[in-house]
Amino acid sequence: MPTTLYGIDLLQRDSLQPLRGLRVGVLTHLAANDSRLRTTHSLFARQAGEKFGCQVAAFFAPEHGLIGSEADGIHIATQPDPLSGLPVYSLYGEAQRPSPDMLMGLDALVCDLVDIGVRYYTFLWTLSHAIEAAGEVGLLVYVLDRPNPLGGRMVAGGGLDAGVSSLVGRYTIPILHGMTIGEAALYLNERHNPTPAQLYIVPCAHWRRDMTHDQTGQPWIPPSPNMPNWLTALHYGGSCLLEGTNLSEGRGTALPFQIVGAPFINDPYRLADVLNAQDWPGVGFRPVFFRPTASKHAQQVCGGVQAHITDAARFQPLAVWLGVLAILARAHGERIVWNAHFDRLAGGPRLRLVLESGEPLRPLLDEWQDYAANFAQARQPYLRYD
Repeated sequence: MPTTLYGIDLLQRDSLQPLRGLRVGVLTHLAANDSRLRTTHSLFARQAGEKFGCQVAAFFAPEHGLIGSEADGIHIATQPDPLSGLPVYSLYGEAQRPSPDMLMGLDALVCDLVDIGVRYYTFLWTLSHAIEAAGEVGLLVYVLDRPNPLGGRMVAGGGLDAGVSSLVGRYTIPILHGMTIGEAALYLNERHNPTPAQLYIVPCAHWRRDMTHDQTGQPWIPPSPNMPNWLTALHYGGSCLLEGTNLSEGRGTALPFQIVGAPFINDPYRLADVLNAQDWPGVGFRPVFFRPTASKHAQQVCGGVQAHITDAARFQPLAVWLGVLAILARAHGERIVWNAHFDRLAGGPRLRLVLESGEPLRPLLDEWQDYAANFAQARQPYLRYD
């Protein structure tokens, strides 16, 4: 199977022909690279004008900034680009969408962001804001597509209540949506954008919906500081829900989103035995003790477990980590604190109320499964790969 090529590869193959003569802004970050590991940012900052015949006027950056160094949740100010001297407008600071002043004088917006296929990852929603802002002022939008690292077939999770709309979920799609960022852009632009933009997707090549990242032949480039490898991304679709509790999700350790623990979990051995007795394919658990250097419980010893994926094709991250949460809630309910962020991640308060009450998860999971199946049909017109 040939190595998967990204949208930026195909755009270069055509010598950026669609952009010739245009004045463009570029929404990207250093995780976005071509198949030769050249960043989209550097290609536009250094070569676009002289080699490809378009004029780059500004850059835009999502959470973690253009260089990807900032921790989650850190607001970033607009600053000059170190390569070109052009402004880099932060869309994760005072503004979450480009203002008309930022877009003034542009003909097109080029977007290349590395998404991981999970609703509560912020990059898709930053892109949605950018597309809506472009539609309001009549800019062309080019999304340079990339594979969904979880593949294009895994669709799971419930929808989103309008009352918890945020940058970890603006519109109702499942937690695992099974679309590339380009396909999701098409879906959101048509179904949720009041002023749809003229949107073009520059596709990937040599990618099928049944392919996960490890089958693309491409190296993993961390899109954020706590997403060091593909297995972390596979866990994240379920384990990110831990962010909405006082349980550590492993930030401040070498295993973010692969471990869970807290100072009040005193018997990790028993916990691992209980989890390994569940009927969850593709995963096993081992007891761990860890001391986070940052984030929750920093410098405190936490007991917990590490989840090891033994068969990625059978592993269901959302079902597994919801099961882990339910077991921990029953064992340590009086010590676990749920915050408002949990409802934003889960798409509403229903999951939290079920977990707090100790009710069975199955009725809610059945509803989520029906929702995901209906969404899988609704997304069909926007899919671009086999």
